[in-house]
Parts: sequence; structure tokens; C-alpha cells
Amino acid sequence: MNALQLRRLALVVGALLVLWGLSTLLGHGSDRVTGSLALPRLPTTTTDTFTVAHGADTVRLVQVSAGVWTLRLPDRAPTSCAPWGTARPPRSPR
Repeated sequence: MNALQLRRLALVVGALLVLWGLSTLLGHGSDRVTGSLALPRLPTTTTDTFTVAHGADTVRLVQVSAGVWTLRLPDRAPTSCAPWGTARPPRSPR
């Protein structure tokens, strides 16, 4: 790089820094989050299944007895799900 290219690069970086500073000062806090994600508290006596569905795939975490949960994966689950559970329990219709 010659001196002219370095000077141009320094001017561009300086201009970007000035624009960034102005946008910070004149932003008026428009990026504040006003909503909230408040999920209802579920009683533990009525919660026995957590279902995660994405497209045609569904993963279920099912409580089989007090304090005992099992993971139900789809039949075509990828090998990347292996750490979640090594054995797939039979699928039961729900």
C-alpha cells in the first residue's frame, strides 16, 4: 500500500467512526425493548409432556412417573441427537 491509499483508508475509517458516534448520540433510544415474555407458571401436577415441533419433526419429553422423564425422538432422528438419549422408546399415539 502506498501513502495515498493509506490516507484514503484512514479518512474512510475516520468518517465511519464519526457517523457511528453521531448515530449513537442521536439515536433517541429507539432500540429499547418494551414488551416482555411472560410465560404462565404451570402446576407440576398437570404438566407431563413438553413437545418441541419443527416442520415434520417432533421431539417429546414425557414424564413417565414422579421425577422420571424420558425423551421420545422421531424414528428418523439424526445421529446428532445421540447425546439426548441412546434408546428410543416405542412411539405411542397421543
